[in-house]
Amino acid sequence: MELKRPKKTTLEDLSKAIKDITHSGQKGINQLELDKIINLCKISEKYVQQAYHLIISDLEKNHSEIRYSAFQLCDDLFRRSSCFRSLIVSDMQHIFELSLETNSAKPLPQPRSRAIELKRLALKAVYQWHHLYGKEYKKLAIGFSYLQRCKKVDFSNFTTVDAVTHFDIERSRRQSLINEERKKKILVEIKDMEPEIRSSIKSLSNCINLLIPEPDHFFINENDFSEMDNTYRNNIFKAYENKHIVDEECIEEGESSSWREVGMPNLNHSVQLLFTPSKTIEINETTENSSILENAKGFIKLINNRYMPSVNSWIQSLTLLSGSQDEIKQLLDTKEELQNLLRKYNNLNIHTYDEVSTDSELEEVKESHIKEIVYKKRKTSCEDAWRIQSDNISKETKQSEHISSNSNQNEAQRSTSKEVKLDRKKKLLSVAPKRPYDIDLYHWEDPLLPTPTMIPVNAEGSRFWASTCDELNEVPVPGGSTSLRTRVIEFTGKFEPITHTCRAPLPSGKLCPRKDKFKCPFHGAIVQRNDFGQCTNPEDAERLALLAEKQQKETPDWQDPILLKEIEAQTGLDLKIPEKGKRKTKRKYPGLTDVKAKHNNTTNRLMRKVFNRSSVRKVATSLDKFDRRRFKDKFGDNFNYVYDK
Repeated sequence: MELKRPKKTTLEDLSKAIKDITHSGQKGINQLELDKIINLCKISEKYVQQAYHLIISDLEKNHSEIRYSAFQLCDDLFRRSSCFRSLIVSDMQHIFELSLETNSAKPLPQPRSRAIELKRLALKAVYQWHHLYGKEYKKLAIGFSYLQRCKKVDFSNFTTVDAVTHFDIERSRRQSLINEERKKKILVEIKDMEPEIRSSIKSLSNCINLLIPEPDHFFINENDFSEMDNTYRNNIFKAYENKHIVDEECIEEGESSSWREVGMPNLNHSVQLLFTPSKTIEINETTENSSILENAKGFIKLINNRYMPSVNSWIQSLTLLSGSQDEIKQLLDTKEELQNLLRKYNNLNIHTYDEVSTDSELEEVKESHIKEIVYKKRKTSCEDAWRIQSDNISKETKQSEHISSNSNQNEAQRSTSKEVKLDRKKKLLSVAPKRPYDIDLYHWEDPLLPTPTMIPVNAEGSRFWASTCDELNEVPVPGGSTSLRTRVIEFTGKFEPITHTCRAPLPSGKLCPRKDKFKCPFHGAIVQRNDFGQCTNPEDAERLALLAEKQQKETPDWQDPILLKEIEAQTGLDLKIPEKGKRKTKRKYPGLTDVKAKHNNTTNRLMRKVFNRSSVRKVATSLDKFDRRRFKDKFGDNFNYVYDK
């Protein structure tokens, strides 16, 4: 049985009903229009195919509200018609791109809020389609598994990972792999350098212990030391008992002398020693410890230049890469050991030794002998000079007295004349007009001043780009050379600040705070008003009343803007009378959000005009023409430019 060709009127009705639903801008579907589409699709499969193509064309529109309504209609028809299901399943990938944003290069259009709702609606619909018809249509099941595995769609709460979030997750995964590789390299480097660092620490500590030995390194047993002390005391007491006392009156003196003989003071005598250790330890370099100091310097250089920077970088890297606490703690202990060794070495004040040359050929001259020779020579020369100097002093004193008297008189005269000139100069400068240095003063005394020329600019007002180099014919400046010697000083008068305000009553109950000189752009000519906004001059009050009556006659009472807003809110009709000279533009689909209004700003409008293709082409041709002329004048005789046009 052949299918009948659909009539033209029914196709128009179908397209009109689909367009009314998709371009309404509402979240729900109009049930009357939906019933009309279903009844038309029941007539024949040709209408189903036509409805499919119309819905797909609406899904391709660059507006999320149109796509949202079109997908709602698509979901309803998918559940009702098997023909529509087969058409949708055959083009499943394209529908996923238009509704689920599976292709990151083709994101969902504005408005963004409706785009998010569209994605959620599509996920719910695909989940229900798979649950109902997944066994019948293999391609639908494959698409569902693709969304679940590749696009990481969570169908439990109907959320998907967008392109930006997916990119961030992938980038963080790659960064974690890179961090793991860096951590492994650092641990291998630590394992390789750890024995070397440990041996250097041990060697340097041994060098410092050899230079500055500690009491613990002598292995002295305290028990042996106490036994030696007791035997020594017993011997002293025995010697004291065997000694005879000669004089009873000097018992104390005898006791002290007996203790001194054996090298011990009185037992009752106590001595307090105040020991203040210095931070620095003085060490003199000798032939015995020079090799130890040289080795210590080498280890210190290794620690400063190699080990410490490496340990610091390892600690910093492992901290950033979230290394284990044991590894970081081990590195911190190593760093502390190195710092302690550096501190101990820096506390050593090492004095190097210099071998003094003992040459037997050089004889030492005594200082006393040199002084005697110099004294004798000075004595003879001073006696001769004293006679000559005494004669010259008397002559010089007379001349200096005469010169000083004359100089004092001249200086007094000069100072008075300078003061008079300075006073006169100050008075003249205070009266003289002050002008900044400009081009007229630069050419003031130039007798051979040439006439200045200029290149005319033929700018057209009909385009934004204009070439300034169409013709290089120079024209003399009006006024000639005299224009360079003259200066025009514009007199603007004295600035007088505006103190009065408009003070016209506003709808909020306040007064207009604008400070215009003569006319307020909102309330007309400024007149004198009191604190309540009323005119103080009766003539101004009459004139303003006449203007208000004239405006009221021109505009009727029902054109009150507050009343018009209330009527529009209740009925949805805009009853405002259009102003003269202004054409009211009627939107084709008023229910849709105007996406272009966001981009229709001043900057974009100017960019569309300035960077228009025809404007840029005109600029390019004029600039090429100028460059061609300039290079022809400079390099026209060269062989390379002979055949250039």
